[in-house]
Amino acid sequence: MDKPMSMKTLRWLSWSLALPVATLLATAAIMSIPPNTQGIDIVAGQELFTTHCASCHFVKVGFPAHLGPNLHDIGKSGATRQPNQSAAEYILESIVEPAAFMAPSGRPGMPPDVAAQLDPEDIRKIVGFLASRGAFPDFDEIIKLEIPDRRTEPTEPTLIRFQDMKLAEQVLRDKGSCLKCHSLYSVPEGKSFAPGLFGVGLNDAKAIYESLINPDHEIKPQYQSVKVMLESGELVSGQLISQSDAELVICTRDDQNQLVLREIALAEIEKEDGLPQIRQSKISLMPTGFDKTLTREEIDALINLIRQLN
Repeated sequence: MDKPMSMKTLRWLSWSLALPVATLLATAAIMSIPPNTQGIDIVAGQELFTTHCASCHFVKVGFPAHLGPNLHDIGKSGATRQPNQSAAEYILESIVEPAAFMAPSGRPGMPPDVAAQLDPEDIRKIVGFLASRGAFPDFDEIIKLEIPDRRTEPTEPTLIRFQDMKLAEQVLRDKGSCLKCHSLYSVPEGKSFAPGLFGVGLNDAKAIYESLINPDHEIKPQYQSVKVMLESGELVSGQLISQSDAELVICTRDDQNQLVLREIALAEIEKEDGLPQIRQSKISLMPTGFDKTLTREEIDALINLIRQLN
């Protein structure tokens, strides 16, 4: 027959059971204490993120990248992106200067004017919310971040109608054939012979109209054309893509007015003082005459679409 437990044994057993229970209760109590966020309202930050960012970014584990990367652990992974930069600093830079750095898994195209829509303190709240994804942030650091005020003077809103956007897309893809040269993204995966249309600052209606009607008025350096006279007497002009000690590659138009890449040996080019003559051209590769081939309604729709992309 088993002997009954002594009082000493019972007390020892009680203490051995009470200790882990007390530890568990203390841990739960500590975890229930709201973190000191230095006054940063991360709930409001989440609401602001949902309004301004969630159309492109998810913040849930297991969701695929959408138009932008999933940010569920950006509070942890953001600290590994650039040397000597914390996650909060990286998140802030991504909002106010989205072109400053691109994550290896990212893609171009984040609008450059996100900060122009937000009060600096609202940006701080978004930073606080995102910095808490995957890590416990240093709210002291976040409260001290210098956030520039990028807000612009409010302008009269542009009326955007679905039929106008559909018409503009038809012009881009078909009637104007714009996407044969332009990309919708600022840094496309493939070769682009003209500036991208998304997130490159094309938001001035007058400037967009001028570039459509008079493309020779202003040509960005990277799209500057050149012309070379061959020994055969043929004049070739177009965008200089690359040049080596043996040849150069020019993007030019063929007999069907289609853009093609043409390789030209330096030995084939007329020379002056023994050097092949490659001269700058003030003529853009972009065709003229859109004011005659497109209706004013089509031009206005195209301008509005480009402004929305930027």
